[in-house]
Amino acid sequence: MLIVAGTIEIDPADVDRLSEAASAMVAATLEEPGCRQYRFSVSVTEPSKVQVFEIWDSAEDLAAHFETPHMAEWRRALAEGVTIRGRDLHRYEVSGTEPL
Repeated sequence: MLIVAGTIEIDPADVDRLSEAASAMVAATLEEPGCRQYRFSVSVTEPSKVQVFEIWDSAEDLAAHFETPHMAEWRRALAEGVTIRGRDLHRYEVSGTEPL
């Protein structure tokens, strides 16, 4: 299992544009094989920070995700309408989980 987590820093004025594009992206991605969770959340204390959290069954599923039409549309939407100031995303390999 893989977890992708981190933040994307944007211009706070672009939150609505990002939210619109993210809604479509999340809906399509949750239908992909191997996707267990896929979320974007705007920080309540730092509106320029968008937190990303994804859980994938395998590296192959994540790689396939990067090649989907909705990923291409997501990239286009960000390039054309959202000022990205920075990214801090990481991929983690997880060997197991248990309730906390």
